[in-house]
Amino acid sequence: SGKQANNRENNLIKINEPQNEYALIIGSYNQPYNAKNLELEMKKRGFKDCSIISNKNLNKYWVVLKLYNNKNQAIIDRERYLLDGWIKQL
Repeated sequence: SGKQANNRENNLIKINEPQNEYALIIGSYNQPYNAKNLELEMKKRGFKDCSIISNKNLNKYWVVLKLYNNKNQAIIDRERYLLDGWIKQL
């Protein structure tokens, strides 16, 4: 099917990209609109990389300040911006 072909292409693309495996999560919500509100608020404050990851298994929406390929960099940003967040390996 067409879907399988797409998956194969996506996998190839991912191999070539740097792996951003750590997320600095600053909010966790059950409702997508709550997550969206925080994302918009953070973008207004200048955090342009802010995004939302949905976890279908937990039915949670995580607001992610930024994705990192280095856990230490995520820790540094959390301290620098005085954020009450946690770092999750993806």
